[in-house]
Formats: sequence, C-alpha cells, structure tokens
Amino acid sequence: MNQALSHPQITSNDSISSQSIGLVLPLSRQQISIACQSSKVFHLPFSQELVEKGYSVLIDAIYNQEKEEGGNTHGLEYYQWRQILCYLFASVPLNVLRYTLDGSLARRDLSETDPDVVKHFHPDSPWQMRTLEKFAPAIYVRPFVDDRGESPTPRQFCQVAQVLFGYAYGLDLDMALRIDTALHPSQQPSTLAELKEGRHYYLACSQNRAMKVTTWCHAIMNLADVKTPEDQKDTPMKQPRVHCGYSKNISHRKRQYDKHQSTTWLALLVESAFRVLFPAATYHFHTYPICFLGAECEVLLAEQAMVCCTHAEYTYGGLCVAPAGQYSSAELLGYNEATKGKTRDDLGLWRDEHAPMMASIKSDNDLCDPRRDRYEYMLSGLDAGLAALAIADDKMKGDLAFFH
Repeated sequence: MNQALSHPQITSNDSISSQSIGLVLPLSRQQISIACQSSKVFHLPFSQELVEKGYSVLIDAIYNQEKEEGGNTHGLEYYQWRQILCYLFASVPLNVLRYTLDGSLARRDLSETDPDVVKHFHPDSPWQMRTLEKFAPAIYVRPFVDDRGESPTPRQFCQVAQVLFGYAYGLDLDMALRIDTALHPSQQPSTLAELKEGRHYYLACSQNRAMKVTTWCHAIMNLADVKTPEDQKDTPMKQPRVHCGYSKNISHRKRQYDKHQSTTWLALLVESAFRVLFPAATYHFHTYPICFLGAECEVLLAEQAMVCCTHAEYTYGGLCVAPAGQYSSAELLGYNEATKGKTRDDLGLWRDEHAPMMASIKSDNDLCDPRRDRYEYMLSGLDAGLAALAIADDKMKGDLAFFH
C-alpha cells in the first residue's frame, strides 16, 4: 500500500479551513484512519453465480452481502427479495445482465465485438427507444471507459488516487484548481483564494465528502496496486469502475450527465482528475439502461441490488456515494390514485412484449439443483410468486398489493 494513503506526511501545522461552513483541511490522522478502514475489497463473483446457478442464488448472494455488511434489507427475508427481484432480472437478456456484472458490457458494445449486445443497445432498438419516453422508470449503469469500452489501467487509477488523496487532504492547490476547472473550462468553479480556505468545488465544504474521497482512494489503491500483479498494471482493468442509478426518464438524466449537471459529485471528480492527468485519453461515462421497472415493489430493491452486484459503491472503488435506493419509493414511479392502474398495466405490458421474461425463467429453471425443493430454490412462474406472497407478513402484503 502506498504510504501516502495510509500514513500521509504532514509538512506544515497550518490548516486550510473554512470554519463558518465546517470544512477543515487537512483531515486529522484519526479521520484518515476511519476513512481508510471503511474501504472494502469485493470478492463475490456475481456474474459466475448468475451463469452457473441462476437468479435465486444470485439474489441470495446479494441479500447475504447486504445483511452481513449491515445494509438495509428493509425487514424482508431472502425469499421476499427473490419475489421482488426474480422477474426484474429475468426481464433483462441473460447475456446483457451477465456482461453488466462481469464488466465487459461496454467493451462488447463500443468495440462492436458482440453483435447481440450492439443490436440490443442500438439507438433504434426497442430498449433504447424506451429511454426516450417521458415516463419509463429504469435502472442504468455507467461504466467509466474509453471510446473502445476499455477501462483505465490499474497504474492510471493509482496515479489518480494519489492526486485525489492530495485534493481531499488540501495539498497541491494548483492541481486542485486544475481539477475543479477540468470539466468547466469556461467557468471558474473555484479560485486559489477559495482553495486556501478549503472551498474545493467537489468537496462542497463537507468533511464527509473529503472522507469519502479518501475511502475511495484507499479502495482503489488496494484494488489496483496491492491486489493487482505487477505485470497486469498497465493493461485495462477487467472490471471498469461503475456508477449505477435509477431514473424515470433516462434520456433526460443522460443529458444532465453529458452536461456535467448532476449530483454524482464523486464520479465528476474522478472524471475531472483523469481529464487533467491523461488529456489525450477518451475516458468518460457511458450510460446503459439495464432493466425497466414494472412494479412498485421493484423500486424498493432494484437500484440497491444493482449497486451491490456491480460493486458500484464508493467503498469498493465504485462511484456511488449515496446509499442505493434511499430516494426510491412508489412515488418515484410516478403513480397517483387517478392513473395508478393504467400506469402499472402499461409498464407491465411493455415489459411482457419486449423483455425475454419467460425464456429467461425457463433457462434459469434448468439450473435448479434437483436435490433442493423446487419451490424453495426457484420461482417457476407467476403461480409460485402468488403462493409465496401469501405467506408474507402484513407489511409486505401492503407493499406488494399490486399482485392481487
């Protein structure tokens, strides 16, 4: 581990501060230690679980990781997570979901090495046309790759992590100024005078943000330096760093991202640092709609599950900083009492027509372990879903009333 990340050298007793708004730089050693200890190393091969064992085992793995790490399971048991997520995952073409989880989706698309993936995300495809509709709630992923779909190399990530640690620590204000203006060349998000007061543009006068940047840097250094063999440090990372999200209108959200008008401040900060350090490279975020939601209960877990199985949380070196799903609720689907039934029917009908739901479930059933009870192991169809819902507690009956 690079010493600058675990034991930063303090060369001055002077603090950069903005006392009136709470930001004090440099961070204390205790804060740095807490931030570094918050980083994690992913180890669950979610893509392999999907391909070899099916949706139920994949969902169980997601549920178990959330539970073990203190994530929000919403008071639900594993079989209830299955009920909510099984049909959502089955609505995604199997290989699209597989490549999303193993990190090869953007490379297969942008390098045009996988005709099926290219066709699926072609601008004229039903999947992409759906994103142009004003109301089409969906989960999307944004891998950070170049124009060929290749991730930056581990060595490049190490360089960026070093620079961003200095940014969060209050070092090299000239570099901080370049980072703050990289994506806004015609504006002046910050000045040297403001930086001397701790008013870094992407930190927004927040020690919490500074600590999250430190956590991200530590996770990246662990992944790209410690866990990567020396002979692989100059080849693109196999699994790109990803940001995931939920939106009722992906095309609108994508336009915001393209204009760098979004609340994903860590993703913008990382992109800015790459722009400064590697100006000739073409690294940026590419947006892919992965699954369109068709039921209220899916909103509760969909984003959370996708963030988990793509390792998109910042503590793993991903670019998601807010707890996944914290803003997701039935209201976000756009329902109201007057149009609720129609909206729900429309969402379900579109998915039934354009998603490979039944084919995916049939293929998945072939992976069932005959030594395990079929009902416990896998949903064989809607009837099984209805039967399982009948044993849900009162709260879940209310949340999942759309099945009745």
